[in-house]
Amino acid sequence: MSVENLKEEYDLIILGGGPAGLTAAAYAIRKRIETMLISEDLGGKTNYQFYLPDMDTHLIIDGQELVSKFKNQIEYLDFARHIGKVIKFERKKSKFIATTTDHTFKARAAIIATGVMPKRLNVPGEMEYLGHGVSYSTVSHAPVFVDVDVAVVGDGLRALQAAAELTQIAKKVFIIGVPSKLANSTLGKKVNKSGKSEFLGEYRLKAILGEESPDRIVLSKKNGGETEIPVKGIFIEMG
Repeated sequence: MSVENLKEEYDLIILGGGPAGLTAAAYAIRKRIETMLISEDLGGKTNYQFYLPDMDTHLIIDGQELVSKFKNQIEYLDFARHIGKVIKFERKKSKFIATTTDHTFKARAAIIATGVMPKRLNVPGEMEYLGHGVSYSTVSHAPVFVDVDVAVVGDGLRALQAAAELTQIAKKVFIIGVPSKLANSTLGKKVNKSGKSEFLGEYRLKAILGEESPDRIVLSKKNGGETEIPVKGIFIEMG
């Protein structure tokens, strides 16, 4: 649908085209609520698939099949979706107003389903290997790394919890950036007792290197010096 043919007012506007936004739109339309879903894409994070050469990825549960059913319903309803980026969202009196680069939408109600964005380290190789060895979700992708060396990067409890999960699956887990206070906690001692972990609290991840997928990481020490460690997977757990 062209911008010229878009309405200005709806019963409901939904921001976000991921699993939550698509589901909300599908059910709202079934209830005959005049709905407009606004998103830069349809599918959200399910559009990004995790793949590693020579490793079995069938254990990953990503919900893609379920999400695709809702996505298919919305794709052909061009009167109920607008592909674009919301640059301003506000409420004025009884109306919610969403402004994109080319149109303004108003509605009596709004659902914000924009999801979350993981904190990134912004180091070389991080985005290049995203989905090909670099993950922000241990829960989703840990099962792929059975009996291989991996690294967990983080400075809080989230990273320690990820390490605890990975020690049950991986061959060895390098834990980078977790301070000694956490390493000596009850959970930290449990991770250490597994015999499959190594705490590197004084190091920071500097780069991720490899060919088709990662095969090593470069670490820098706070007081100077660098070292390389061979790993197949890198889990960034910064929240």
